[in-house]
Amino acid sequence: MLLMIIAVLIIMLTMVLPAFSDVYDNLTGSLASSTYSYIRWAYGFSWVALIIMVVLAVLLLAGSLLWKSGRKGTVEKAIRKIPICASILDSMGLFRFTSALETYLASGEMQDMAVANSLPMTDCVQVEEKIKKSMDQMQEGHSFAQASYNEELFEPVYGRMLLAGERSGDMESVLKRLTRLLSENCTAKVGKLVDTVDPLLSGILMVTVGLSLLSVMIPLIGMMNSIG
Repeated sequence: MLLMIIAVLIIMLTMVLPAFSDVYDNLTGSLASSTYSYIRWAYGFSWVALIIMVVLAVLLLAGSLLWKSGRKGTVEKAIRKIPICASILDSMGLFRFTSALETYLASGEMQDMAVANSLPMTDCVQVEEKIKKSMDQMQEGHSFAQASYNEELFEPVYGRMLLAGERSGDMESVLKRLTRLLSENCTAKVGKLVDTVDPLLSGILMVTVGLSLLSVMIPLIGMMNSIG
């Protein structure tokens, strides 16, 4: 979407707006001061939008390169300044941890070892800190379900699900269901972000193009009225 918007704005600045300028120049011999002002506004709208889109594209590219180069912490710290992105990162980290924990417990691993082995799968600092605090409570004699509930690792409703599963001796099936719910939650949050960003970028493009074309059409409308 960003590349498409950038391409459209470049076409506006290099082909569409210069064409209007040439038309006015041919009609009047040279642009009148009022007409020039409208043209300048049209160029201004397009340039501002283009600069913003290019900056966003550069930031995304830089973030992608940093992520692939192993500097995930730097990228994650920047992304976390956006609340919805922070929520997505936490949800994804929690999903990876729960999925790994479910696999380890299903294979017959002891609960404390399963939690310890699942910790590296999280790949999310904030979630890892809560898991480590839960592990500290487990060393004091608490179960994982109780420790995670005390540390608010999961949402309250999910925490109570784990407690109920532990008391009923059906921890594995509860973890399996919880993993599915967390996966659906991650998908829903990512979809919400896409549904927000995509129309926003499309709106910026439509507003910019609309204002630019309106700016260059106003002088033409005035000329047609004077002729008529």
